[in-house]
Amino acid sequence: MEPIKKIKKRIRNRNVGNLNPIDIEPAVEEKELLTFKGFLLKTVNRILLVLVLLIGFLIYAKNDPKAKFIEDRFGYKLDFTYVNLVVGSITNNILDFNIFQSFKNSEKTVSTISKYYHMGHKSYTNEDGKIYAIGNGKVALINDDDGNSTVVIRTTKEIDIFYLDVKEVFVSIDDWVDDGDLIGSFDSNLRISFKLNGVDLTYEEALEYFD
Repeated sequence: MEPIKKIKKRIRNRNVGNLNPIDIEPAVEEKELLTFKGFLLKTVNRILLVLVLLIGFLIYAKNDPKAKFIEDRFGYKLDFTYVNLVVGSITNNILDFNIFQSFKNSEKTVSTISKYYHMGHKSYTNEDGKIYAIGNGKVALINDDDGNSTVVIRTTKEIDIFYLDVKEVFVSIDDWVDDGDLIGSFDSNLRISFKLNGVDLTYEEALEYFD
């Protein structure tokens, strides 16, 4: 009598040999689909993890711009003020475009100079402590004095604009800036001086050029 193991082996080989390739393809396709779904799920999870970490960092940077906790705990001195300014500017631009675009299209375009509140003489302020370029032009001079800097931009209207009492400077000499570009920040009041061919212009006169 033939051994039982040999009989089982012969039956198993015969069954495999009788399999139709058409019966095998669905199993292969299902395996490939499961592999793709697994890859897609891992990719989505990684993206979500990055977004969670990014949001967590931005929240921390907003609440602790001088990174006092990190400095006290780890000894590293960091400053997230510029990060907050950039993120705030990007957020405002997105909101302005998506939500208020239909209203803006029906309004007259207003130059950046009108976004500053004139406090008298050369003193100005605004709502967020950010310095936005008035008009288009090139950065001609930067006198960096650790929180009391001066930035001079020569505009395309041949007017030199002096931004004084600048806390942080975000541009470099010879940079080109457009009207409304972020160029720095200030504490409470910002001094701005307008000169045309070396002659001082009043706020009202400057409005005629840039408004």
